[in-house]
Amino acid sequence: MTTDRHSNALLLSDYVRVIVRRRAMLAVGVLLGGILAWLFTNLTGPEYESKASVLVKPVGMAALNPSARPDQLVNLPTERQLIRSTATVNLAAEKMGSPDASPSSMLSHLTITIPEGTQILEISFSAKDPETAQAGAQAFADAYLEQRRAQAEVEVQERAEHLASEIENVSRELDEANARFVASEEGSLERTLAQADIELLTSRLRDLHADLADLELVSVDPGSVIAPATLPTKPSSQPPWLLTVVGAFAGGILALPLAFTRDRLDRRIWDESDIETLPVGPVLGSVPARPGPLAGSEDRRTVTDAYRKACQNIVSALALSGGRKLGVTSTDHDVSETTAGLASAMASLKYSVLLMGTYYTEHLREALPVRPAAHLQTILDEELPLSSGVQTVRGLSDLRVVSGTLPPNARANWKTFTEMVEPLPDETDFFVFHAPPITESVDALQASALMDAVVLVAFRGRTTRDTLDRAASQLEAAGTKVLGVVIAKAGRMRRPGRISRAHKRSKTAAA
Repeated sequence: MTTDRHSNALLLSDYVRVIVRRRAMLAVGVLLGGILAWLFTNLTGPEYESKASVLVKPVGMAALNPSARPDQLVNLPTERQLIRSTATVNLAAEKMGSPDASPSSMLSHLTITIPEGTQILEISFSAKDPETAQAGAQAFADAYLEQRRAQAEVEVQERAEHLASEIENVSRELDEANARFVASEEGSLERTLAQADIELLTSRLRDLHADLADLELVSVDPGSVIAPATLPTKPSSQPPWLLTVVGAFAGGILALPLAFTRDRLDRRIWDESDIETLPVGPVLGSVPARPGPLAGSEDRRTVTDAYRKACQNIVSALALSGGRKLGVTSTDHDVSETTAGLASAMASLKYSVLLMGTYYTEHLREALPVRPAAHLQTILDEELPLSSGVQTVRGLSDLRVVSGTLPPNARANWKTFTEMVEPLPDETDFFVFHAPPITESVDALQASALMDAVVLVAFRGRTTRDTLDRAASQLEAAGTKVLGVVIAKAGRMRRPGRISRAHKRSKTAAA
């Protein structure tokens, strides 16, 4: 039982996850379904329906059985088929003034119901206008009764003709028997036989005349219209808004299989479940891709808490490995603002953090309130000391930033870089290095190899499982430990290698 409940919970969570991920596709399905239903309703227009009720009576020779009940003398399913017969349909079309209408088109608007326990047929006819609907229902009711009366009259006429023929034959045989009786001698066998034939034929003839007389009492009244067709005042079809809602719902239902198929084929990362099967370590947290300043952000507690939770997991994982130098990179997107958020969250947890980057450090200055500084290339070339580029972030005294940048296409002096960060100053708890994307820069692998561990940032809905797996493999091949993955949700993301106006301004100022 527990296993079944767990499986049901997983199934429900899968449905919810797909609906949340593919809500745009489902919204399109709902929108298209609603639009198509609305167009269909407006193109076809509303339909009106009128109904006539006919009381069906026993008619013809069947009415001569006095011991049978009325429901035994009338087969209503058979009578319903009589209404749908070609003769009745053609007669109804003539009564409606449309003799050229095809029987199939007439029958498509006809509905016949039999109320349970009654001898009533309810004849309904639908049309685009109320007058046609009323005329159609009344025409079918009248045509049915006329057809039924005509059939009864034909049946009675045929029976009368048959009895007349029988009477003529019996009368001739009786005349012959009388002639034999007169011609035979009294007391002879011939007279006795003739007398017997006369009596038998006379009785037969009397019965035939009685049957013929009874035919005059046979009813040919097929029944009556007990409720004539009325003029409908409102459409019988559902209101357009309801059909639109139903169409929208149907569109959403039909879009569900497409959403599930799209979700199965989608290789992008959306949540932790997409990373569970990849050899990239655990998910360390989910954070906004563009956190903004975290210092003094009491009104942004949700963002701050998300980054702090991720940093607590990162610090715990680093403590287990005994490392202090952390690289932050991604597969093919800039992670400068995410790196700034992680470093700020570490500092807010009272850890002393030194933050440094390469190509995208100008974006770090957009996320952190620091002043422009000299190019990082001059520091790595030992033209300026590291202290010349280190600034303390206002509001976060435990966070220091090397705010210089590398010029575009510059080659970093990684030997100097290693000497700068190894060993770390005692007052620094962690060194956080913002590296270029793994798949876009060889420098990223070289710099990441100098770190104790690297955190991969996967952008929700953009980073694919394949590129994330490939980046982790490249890092491991370079001898770098992958600490885990941080999922960055939404936010503004820059293409690697893009030089912003802020970077150009800082380059001009440094020159």
